[in-house]
Amino acid sequence: MQYKLLKLFKDELYKEAERLVPICYDKDDLLFCSFEKVSKEIDNKYKNFETHIHLILPELCYLKSQNKNYKNITIDYKNSISHHLKLIEWKTKIDKYDLRDITKMIAEDIVNNNYNNESLYTLIPKLAKKYIKGHHDSVDWECIVMLLDKELINNGYVLESTNIKDLKKYDII
Repeated sequence: MQYKLLKLFKDELYKEAERLVPICYDKDDLLFCSFEKVSKEIDNKYKNFETHIHLILPELCYLKSQNKNYKNITIDYKNSISHHLKLIEWKTKIDKYDLRDITKMIAEDIVNNNYNNESLYTLIPKLAKKYIKGHHDSVDWECIVMLLDKELINNGYVLESTNIKDLKKYDII
């Protein structure tokens, strides 16, 4: 699958949201979800992506309220990728910065520096701040993760998880 890193990234975010469902589920809430509890219980690793988790949780909590399985729901990666590609083009035209170029710089930074104690959830926001002059947010960060696979490969590396310590150099035979 192209954009494998994005899939790993989104799958992990959904797993964190699934973990939070029993903690934040509130049958008396309109959305069946107490966001105050989410803020207290979310793993620090995912704090920069809390808004994403807030968008995921109401659906999962609703499924729980209907006594349906809220774990392992099907994620529409094709739609997500299509949306991100449109956003990347829009950012280039409107905001005058190219997330492809920025991802290229971020990939080179990751390859050339020791970020072994980081995950994509903590590192991408830091590096985006370093390379994007102006406003950026978690949607930009997710687009960068989507583009990162290709750029790492272009640098002779592959990342098979969201943990930078799993960055591996590969030899082309």
